[in-house]
Amino acid sequence: MRRDAGVADASVLVIPTRRPEDSGDPHHEWPSGKTLPDGSFRLEHVPPGPAILQVDAPPRGEVRNSAQRRLAIEVPDRSEHEVDVLLSGATISGRVVRALDGSPIGGLPVGIVSATFPLSPRFDGTRMEGASTDEEGRYRVTDLEPGPYLVVAGFGWEREDAEEDSALASETRGAFEVAEGGETRVDFALSRGGTAVVRVSDPEGKAVKEAELIVVSSTGTTGLPRLLAGAFGTTDEKGIARVAGLRPGRYYATVPDIEFAGAESDEADVRRDAETAFPIELRRGTRVRVRVLDEAGALVDFVSLWTDSRGRERFAFPAGLWRGTVRKGEAGMGIAVLLPGEYTVRVGGGGWKEQPTTVQVGTDSPQDVVLRLERDNAPR
Repeated sequence: MRRDAGVADASVLVIPTRRPEDSGDPHHEWPSGKTLPDGSFRLEHVPPGPAILQVDAPPRGEVRNSAQRRLAIEVPDRSEHEVDVLLSGATISGRVVRALDGSPIGGLPVGIVSATFPLSPRFDGTRMEGASTDEEGRYRVTDLEPGPYLVVAGFGWEREDAEEDSALASETRGAFEVAEGGETRVDFALSRGGTAVVRVSDPEGKAVKEAELIVVSSTGTTGLPRLLAGAFGTTDEKGIARVAGLRPGRYYATVPDIEFAGAESDEADVRRDAETAFPIELRRGTRVRVRVLDEAGALVDFVSLWTDSRGRERFAFPAGLWRGTVRKGEAGMGIAVLLPGEYTVRVGGGGWKEQPTTVQVGTDSPQDVVLRLERDNAPR
């Protein structure tokens, strides 16, 4: 529903957050369907237990994008369960131009990322919306839930497709508090930036080709919003990636793969119209296997965030996320390869307490860690 009217042709999906440890990728099993003209929907064969109800509503009129809605629900063990979804009325809009002459930038991706703590029942269920500017540089995303958001102009921008703008720096602004029924305007004037030259080598000192990496700001937000607001790159045959269009500031580069430890460079300053080297020397470490359990002791697909003594953050990503294969016995686990030492671990969100704990990572690999969730009963 939007106010008192049903939303037709919206996509509805149920994502169970509890599943057997030996199950494979459940994407093909998720119940899904479309809403009828009055907004009603009916999904069959939904398993009981905690789940995420995801709704993708079609855009309204000239609105370019409608935000995705994800609700934490508990499906009872009975023949029928009724859930109503009321879409919020918050909006973020704006315009992106070149700072040099004020001319609009069309076809530019704009990311809108929730600035709340980013852990969620599934890594791919995190609140992030995308838009693209029109020929006048305008973008608009509606149906957002009230709350704080970061806005990223040039999110995941394919520089090869806009050669004349390849030196323009992406920009992240916020957090902006978006109110129900209100519209928040966020404009950008993009200037030239600098380039990170990232070389990735393996523990033997050999170049690592086709390594996916992110150049991350050392300041500002933490967790998933920090990674999503970074600039992405992939190494070539020589193990080198050139990541252009970085705003002047302090950064480090990271490889979010889960096969090696020491996958972050030292921090360095990026300057306008200059190149900065970010060497990453991968090291062998301890394979930490994380199981997150709900109150009933069932395995759930929560993502935990590990922070070392330097403040560097690393997620225990779901097994198989990056390389597409899952080692025997690791289905449903989060995996992080870490150097020995003390880490602060955070997990929660989505109706569960956001809990920090301290874990000592040793030298014996693999090391199994169990994190238990508690319901967040605090008043909203």
